[in-house]
Amino acid sequence: MPEPCSLPDPFTCPANRGFSLVELMVAMLLSVGLLMAAVQLLPGGSQSLRLQQESARMQEDARFVLQRLAGELRMTASPGCLHLPTLPQNLREQLLQPVNLDPGPPLRLSLLTLAVNQAGPLQGSAGTAEHAARWVVVTDCRGQQQWLDQHKGGGRLAVAPGDWVMALRQLEYRWQGSDLQVRINGAGTPVSLIEGVADFAVDFGVVGAAGGHPEYHPALASTALPHSVRVQLSLQAPPGPQPGAAAQRHVLVTALRNAAQEAEHDTP
Repeated sequence: MPEPCSLPDPFTCPANRGFSLVELMVAMLLSVGLLMAAVQLLPGGSQSLRLQQESARMQEDARFVLQRLAGELRMTASPGCLHLPTLPQNLREQLLQPVNLDPGPPLRLSLLTLAVNQAGPLQGSAGTAEHAARWVVVTDCRGQQQWLDQHKGGGRLAVAPGDWVMALRQLEYRWQGSDLQVRINGAGTPVSLIEGVADFAVDFGVVGAAGGHPEYHPALASTALPHSVRVQLSLQAPPGPQPGAAAQRHVLVTALRNAAQEAEHDTP
């Protein structure tokens, strides 16, 4: 136990002394300073979190669009063994040039891609519905050929053993304002895929006669088939009272599987 204080005033004993007024004021000032610092840090942390979420959303939008475009560019159609003179003119032109760019405005990227059968194995006939396709062509690659156009009523075509079925989907990507839109099979109103698009550019890679690396051009000659397609996508945060995330630029280069000689192939 501590020894009793022998001083006349017990409040002057070290064992009985508490906080002085000065010490209490210093402690209060420190507490107020820490509280003010915390109040200032909270909005900054909230803004940093908002910017991170905004940046992540822009990256996800870019990944979604570019992965979709890459898959569709790889599925662009080629004439194969089709007899082109018997096909409709608009289909024939798109088969010869399945990737086309209209600089606009608005800029439009048109693709003719192979559509995947979504209804399982064919049961003796083929139509546009199960493929979500604009055209369906059935051929035996030896002269017999028939086709359907969704815009002319669709229907079904008989498929014999050994026939080749080509379902073709028409896609149109449109950069309108700050939206990137898509329209399927040339019907209906374009649907918005993503917003906040600051720039959308498409260049075609063409390999010269001497070979080597492809050279990219924004325009494509009517007789040329591109070796690859380069897509540049720039995204920006939507306007608002607070500063948004930094703009992002993404580049995608996709090699086309079609060879130039395929576009010249035709079965007599």
